[in-house]
Parts: sequence; structure tokens; C-alpha cells
Amino acid sequence: MAAIRLLQDYADAITIAVKDAGEELNTSSLPTDPETLRLMELMTVSSFEILLPMSDSIFIVASDTSKFVMQLSHFLVECFRFRLSAFAYPEGDKSPTAVTTKTVVLSRDRSRIETGDETWWPVLFRGGISVGECVPLRLPMIIDAKPNSSPSLVGKAIVEAVKLEKLTKGPRILCSPKIQEKIRGAAEAYIGPSLNGEKDCLELYWPMALFEDTRNMADAINNHLREWLQGVANLYMQFRDNDRVRAHYEAYLCLLVASAMKKYPNGETELKQVMHALNPDLLRIVFFPKNGT
Repeated sequence: MAAIRLLQDYADAITIAVKDAGEELNTSSLPTDPETLRLMELMTVSSFEILLPMSDSIFIVASDTSKFVMQLSHFLVECFRFRLSAFAYPEGDKSPTAVTTKTVVLSRDRSRIETGDETWWPVLFRGGISVGECVPLRLPMIIDAKPNSSPSLVGKAIVEAVKLEKLTKGPRILCSPKIQEKIRGAAEAYIGPSLNGEKDCLELYWPMALFEDTRNMADAINNHLREWLQGVANLYMQFRDNDRVRAHYEAYLCLLVASAMKKYPNGETELKQVMHALNPDLLRIVFFPKNGT
């Protein structure tokens, strides 16, 4: 059930983003402020030309690299935000992934509330971004004993993206160095050195999407960052004795901090104070890059 819920959360996120791209940006009631319009577009997936789920993977194709980098970042943020409150504020002494749900059951005579125990997991993606040849095609298949066809993708860019994904742990997106030739403007800030020093690749600092509507580190902490740090820290503490799982949340914490520092390089003191107040252990596992780089 937990795996099915994960897929449903991802499906809900992409459904909302696609709906926004098709409707919200084509209405006469849009605000006229350019900055508001820009933020609204970043919340959509209008740059996604192909989104193709395959087993436990997703392949996305886009031509506008700059817009794609920023919209993908916002999409990843929204996927995690679905269950963030449960992870940041667990029920009583429960683990952050244990949740009590309430369902209203209706009948002709009366209604009742049923409670149940569920396990919620964060929707996180690890991946790679490459630039180059990518060809869509359809392959033969059989469904219900009848011939059919299925979409697929081939090309050097697909192979390279898969290789990049295999280099890392945690919800990190590694990028081919060739991406720097394709991005312009605000998107350039989202790309930086790989945090673990992986060779011949860069990294997408996708949590920077959290800070598109904040003015400084204090504003970011109060609006979004404190809750995100708390949620990821709780997940880290839940799995601190499991080396395999813990490594992913350590990487997530490092990515959050690196993204915040990249956006606000003078906010290190404020960020360290918040992290110490949440859990002093965080400062022993997170690396603070110099000058936000």
C-alpha cells in the first residue's frame, strides 16, 4: 500500500502541474504583475514535452533547458510537499512516517468515522540530466492478448542520464557539464558543482525553488526552510541506525543547506542557529560550503 500511495502522490503532483499549465496561464483573470506571472509559470510543467513513466523511473524530454531546470525544481518541491507536514510534525511519539487517518463512511441511516494506521513515505527522485540525442518511438507490446504499442525513448542522452543517476545517493539530480551551454538567466543559479565531488558532472540545486518568493535567509527560514529541515531531520533520525537509508537523508540535508547557502551566501549564521535549535546532530553531518559555492 505504501508503494501505491507513493505513485498516487506523484500522479497527483503531475496532474496538478499539467492542469495549471493548460488552464491557469490561459485565463483572462491573470494578474498583470510580471513577477507574479513568472512565479505562476514556474509552478507548471509547460516545458515538459514528453513525460514517460517506466517502472520505477520517469523520463522527461524538454527543449527549453532553462525553463525546464526551474520547472523541474518546482515540481520536485511540490512532490515532497504533499506529505511534509506529517514528517515535520509527527503524531505524539510516533515515527514521522506513521500516520493515523480518518475516513467518513456514509450509509443510508447514518455516517461514521473509521480510523486506520498508515505508513507515508516521501516522494523523492534521484536522477540525471543530459543534453543531446533523444528519439521517441513506439514499440510493439501485447495487452489482454491483443497487439498494441508502447511509447519509448532511445538516444545517447538517455544512456548518459541513466549513468548519471547511478552515481549518487539521495534525492539528487546530477547534470552533464554540457547543460551550461544551454541555460540562461535565472536558471544558471540552479546549477552548481556536484556536492559529493562526482567527476565530470554538475548538480541541480532543486530546493532553490523554495526561495523564489523569499528576500533573505531569515525570510526563507520563516516561510519554508525551517519546516523542511525539521521534516528531513525527523526522517534522518528515524533511520539513523540503517546505514543504507540514512545516507539518502544525509544527502538530502546537505542539498537543502547547499541550496540555501547558494541563494543566500551571507546567511550561514542564521541557518546554523536554526539547525542547532532543531537538532544539534544536524551540524555534525552537514557541510557548509564557503560563500554559497
